[in-house]
Amino acid sequence: MEANMSAPESRTSAPAEPVAGQMGYLLERLRFVVAAASLLLALTTVATLAWAFALAFEFARELLDGGWRSSLLVANLLEVIDLVLIATVQILVAYGLWELFIGPLAVPEWARVKSLEQLKSSMSELIVLVIAIKFVEKLVQTPRALDVLYSAIGVSVVGLMLVALGLGKVAKAKSGGLSRSVSQE
Repeated sequence: MEANMSAPESRTSAPAEPVAGQMGYLLERLRFVVAAASLLLALTTVATLAWAFALAFEFARELLDGGWRSSLLVANLLEVIDLVLIATVQILVAYGLWELFIGPLAVPEWARVKSLEQLKSSMSELIVLVIAIKFVEKLVQTPRALDVLYSAIGVSVVGLMLVALGLGKVAKAKSGGLSRSVSQE
């Protein structure tokens, strides 16, 4: 009778490597997909900076051709600044993704990222800044006051929403709600 009882146990024994272990292994390796995303962001940073340099040369040419007499050239200058700021945030996000998912980089301490919340915060701040710059460009280029007013309302609503979301996250983080970072998981 003992032989019969042990036979069913041997048929139900676990495989050498459990399925969860295989899935865990696969999921652990998926973090290297983020490495590709980080490298892609680095490449787009170079492209964005090239675009900014091209616009800067165009701005300088227009300035030397007498464009300094027109306030419309301010919009071109703001566009160059905008692209440089976007490229800066792009590279910071690339650094951050790499550090969060792959490993540490030799970057200045201020460029180190400790959580996804920090990356999202940088993106929110950039969006507010880009929207503000685009508004000033429109203000300089648009002769119709009503169009400028509508743009100002739209910019204000989006900016206030992003700031409110950021403040809500800061308050939640201070209360301990968002204290976990990817590296702590």
